[in-house]
Amino acid sequence: MPFGLSGSAVPQLNKILTTDSSLAESVAGLMSQVKSSGTMDNYSRLTAKFEQFESPDFSEKAILHFVIQSVKDKVSFVTIGHIMPVLTLLEKLSGRQLTSFTELVDVFLTAAKRRAATVKSVVKKVGILPSNIISVLSHKYFMGEKSGDPVMLQTFVRSVVVYFTFCRFNCYSKLRAMDLGDNGNTITVRFPSAKNDQYHNGQEYCIVENWT
Repeated sequence: MPFGLSGSAVPQLNKILTTDSSLAESVAGLMSQVKSSGTMDNYSRLTAKFEQFESPDFSEKAILHFVIQSVKDKVSFVTIGHIMPVLTLLEKLSGRQLTSFTELVDVFLTAAKRRAATVKSVVKKVGILPSNIISVLSHKYFMGEKSGDPVMLQTFVRSVVVYFTFCRFNCYSKLRAMDLGDNGNTITVRFPSAKNDQYHNGQEYCIVENWT
């Protein structure tokens, strides 16, 4: 089951599956759509840690203890930031009506984020590319001695798609040949999914010819 959950961690679903095990595939399919696949992977690691925690339950004491233990273990700033959304989601899936994220837990969680931020690696961003970079690359790698280099070709194609669609790398990595369409003087790029495409309907971009 997604999030690294055991059946006992989601009692309502466990009751349904105990009554009719043929619904397991449908339950797993629905669970996989609760969050995007990347988010599910990140959440599952924290879920596994919480389930391995000594006597894990959804109480103020348990979550407070988990936050303090995470600080002791020197987990990353990102992991600290995942604690509240992950455990809040687990609370909802477990059928709890009231949250264990009390004011005291929030105070300690905020303090943990500030502490983790002091040792967080500095975010390094790439410099701004010249506006004519695509044209320069095309002349260098398609009209020069490296015109037959497949690695250079792949690099150029990726640069063009990312440059003109502003897509994330994980979106680009999911592209297939069938997602690209050659319309003569334009190329359509259809991303099967994206971070801001909540229901995975796909997003289509059009790259037009704009240099000679």
